Amino acid sequence: MIFLHHITHCLPARLKRMLLLVMATALYLPWYTSSDMSYFSPALLTALYDGLSNGTDAIKRAGLIVGIAISIAIVMGLILPIRKQQRQPSAKKQPIHHSATTIHERKEPYC
Repeated sequence: MIFLHHITHCLPARLKRMLLLVMATALYLPWYTSSDMSYFSPALLTALYDGLSNGTDAIKRAGLIVGIAISIAIVMGLILPIRKQQRQPSAKKQPIHHSATTIHERKEPYC
């Protein structure tokens, strides 16, 4: 997830949030590992494993849930409002006094 955040830092906020929600949903959505077990595993991995071992019809057991959850994540990522970052108000320029007691604050670059 951190890797995806570094990749998407230049994308628009809505697209970035939508991709992060889709990845979080795909990776963390739990589902039953097997139909007769009570253990949970990631639903995407369960669907892939069922599809590889039992055929494409077995994907429906967990794949339908993954599809629904990802579509909800896409819709939520697109419709939720985005809070705009407020820029720090620029202070009026003060005359610079060079004295021994002057403390200069370090200013970080604003992205």
